[in-house]
Amino acid sequence: MQYTISDQADFHILEIEDYVSVYNIDDFKRLVFEATGGKYKNVALELQKNTTHMDSSVISALISAQKKMKALGGRFVLLNIAEELKNIFILAGLRDFFTIYGSRKEIV
Repeated sequence: MQYTISDQADFHILEIEDYVSVYNIDDFKRLVFEATGGKYKNVALELQKNTTHMDSSVISALISAQKKMKALGGRFVLLNIAEELKNIFILAGLRDFFTIYGSRKEIV
């Protein structure tokens, strides 16, 4: 799985450059859970705009990451996600569960 890690303002940013699927979900979970394990106060996950769908294992990993960061007093936010993914979150009743920003500029 291709990804880039960077830091901006108070956020540790994971930029996922590939589509996350059943074939690389273990790598995705490992990356996200390492970042949300308490080393960083705030974590942002940036998905590519061409990521227009995700399966339940990815959503489950995102929910777990959000809960972990909240329990640690930190923030877990999503960046740059496609409208199709926003609609998935709305349909799943997760629109208010995740904080979603349109770009990195918004998290400063």
